Amino acid sequence: MRHRVAGKRLNRTSSHRKALAKNLMRAMIIEWQGKGHIVTTRSKAKFIQPRVEKLISLAREKSVHNIRRAMSIIGDRKLVQLLFDEIGPYYKERPGGYTRLLRMVKPRLGDASVRAYLGYVREDDDYPEGDCRLEADTDAAGEVEELSSDVTEITEDSLGDEPQADEDQPAGEADEEQPADQEPPVDEEPPADQEQPADQEQPADQEQPADEEPQASVESPAEQPDEVSESDEAAQDAGAAESDGKEPDAEDPQAAEETAQEATAEAEVAPDGVPEPEETAAEDDAEAQEDKKSD
Repeated sequence: MRHRVAGKRLNRTSSHRKALAKNLMRAMIIEWQGKGHIVTTRSKAKFIQPRVEKLISLAREKSVHNIRRAMSIIGDRKLVQLLFDEIGPYYKERPGGYTRLLRMVKPRLGDASVRAYLGYVREDDDYPEGDCRLEADTDAAGEVEELSSDVTEITEDSLGDEPQADEDQPAGEADEEQPADQEPPVDEEPPADQEQPADQEQPADQEQPADEEPQASVESPAEQPDEVSESDEAAQDAGAAESDGKEPDAEDPQAAEETAQEATAEAEVAPDGVPEPEETAAEDDAEAQEDKKSD
């Protein structure tokens, strides 16, 4: 019975197993700066995987005690320094699962033993040849590239017109247009609206009584034809009397004076500056009559 017997013997003695484990762990640490994996038999890979992950867990916390423990297992100062300076900080926030073990398809030539792939879990993993995940990753990468190319083409097509419109206007003009928006007084031109003395000062429009009076004066002669016609008739009667050689009656001079007074009153009522030729004729007739009386 195999009571209290743990691990694999690998058909080797204890000293041989320890040396084998130390060599495989060193190779695993060296490959951190290389391919990132080692290829060995499946049984050896299962034997060495837990030991490598325990070393990485020690390297997550850099202390003198942990460095001495790793030194007792590996026995190489440079590899211990690489373990604590690069590998440990890389997996500091990862709680376990630092490596992966994959069975390879093709057996080893010679004894046809099953081979295995033992590598680090990181972004730049290299999957072994024949692994199904390698094909899946390549297909996914191709699909992502196609989608990215389609998206870029769509964005270029949709934004193809806008850059042309922007290119037509140089950057200097685009910058100069902004101050024009910030200077509304230039567009509104309030001084032009305020400076309108010619429009505001409209004496002719405001002083309309002066324009309206001439209209009344012009209409006044049309309204006075009857009164003027009476004075004309009196003058005609006086002229007819003189032509006949008959002296006018005593009442005729009085009538002429009355007509002359009415004409002068009308002239006073009429606006200044509007000549009335009919008044002058009446006055001439009155003077002529007075001259006759004096004779």
